[in-house]
Amino acid sequence: MKTCSSHKCEQVNPQSDDCFNRRAASSDGLSSICKKCRKRDRAIHYEQNRERLLAKAKSYYEDHKEERAVYGAIRYEQNSEKILAQNATYQEKNKEEIAKKKAANRKANSGKVNAWVAKRRAAKILATPKWLTEDQYKQIEAFYIEAARLTEETGIAYQVDHIEPLQGENVRGFHVPWNLQILTASENAFKGNRVNNKKILNSQS
Repeated sequence: MKTCSSHKCEQVNPQSDDCFNRRAASSDGLSSICKKCRKRDRAIHYEQNRERLLAKAKSYYEDHKEERAVYGAIRYEQNSEKILAQNATYQEKNKEEIAKKKAANRKANSGKVNAWVAKRRAAKILATPKWLTEDQYKQIEAFYIEAARLTEETGIAYQVDHIEPLQGENVRGFHVPWNLQILTASENAFKGNRVNNKKILNSQS
């Protein structure tokens, strides 16, 4: 048995890593404070320093945007099937709740939503070449029809994405059939306003 060294701990715990974290520098190889006390202390520390910790985290994320994007792309490429399966399961189990939240968000932010839709529509118009043929317009329409069919058939939200974003930071794509792909809403949200994950990875190699 091992006694936790925290003065707030009133329990004597088994001497194992189920109750104590490992610590190589200790004679018994275990931390002197049990896991429950450490969890409690971390929660207290966070509440007492919440604003400072949040500001520090925000500053870190802002300073490491590109590194996080690359890391996220690598992680997604390595675990894409698992991530998509988890997202699909979550969406299937929480369809009604997700739909309610989206509806409430649209209602609460109708002005922002309308502005975004108008901006997006204008971007598509400007990015749609006048030289597209009637057949190519039909090909574009087919992407949206297929995305709607997949959404209806699977219950998972599918969207039409521009491989090269219409409003990307470093590249501007066109609203043309060969620049379109169908992604799940979660894939599209992860991709964001980037060209695609593979191009991010290739640029680092």
